[in-house]
Amino acid sequence: MKMMWAILVMLLALLAMPVIADNVDKWILDLKDPNPSVREAAVDALMTYSREQTKRYWKCRTLIEALKDQNSSVRDRVAIALGKLNNTSAVEPLVQALNDKSPKVRENVAIALGKLNNTSAVEPLVQALKDQNSSVRDRAAIALAAFGDRRAVSPLIEALKSDEFFVRYYAARALGTLNDTRR
Repeated sequence: MKMMWAILVMLLALLAMPVIADNVDKWILDLKDPNPSVREAAVDALMTYSREQTKRYWKCRTLIEALKDQNSSVRDRVAIALGKLNNTSAVEPLVQALNDKSPKVRENVAIALGKLNNTSAVEPLVQALKDQNSSVRDRAAIALAAFGDRRAVSPLIEALKSDEFFVRYYAARALGTLNDTRR
């Protein structure tokens, strides 16, 4: 009986694959729509869709292109999606997006880079600890905690001198995670 259910589930999954592919293709096309709301919805749909399926059909290239969208809300959602997809091809474009003019985009780029956990992002995140926006600085500290990289210790110690409570708080937490005994 269990074998029959397993076969039925596999058949249903195989029958659904063309529909899934069609949806992914449509969402990818929607990323080029002139309406920013449609582009945001496409990013959201792709982000909530199964990560493995999305990687298979789409390989992040389209989202990486959308990271340069003229609308900051779209770029913001793209940064979140790239972090969730966990595809290392997004690291360099996200590093470049740490210079985005929108603080909200830079915040989510820092978070995404922390999730991708690629050490090539350590130095750019260290630089983000000096961002003019305090939320970007505290997100950079959170992201640096994920790396366990000693290069972040001195800059995080420096961040403890910030006037902003949350920057100090997340820098202290990151230092605790890094467990470095320097003084």
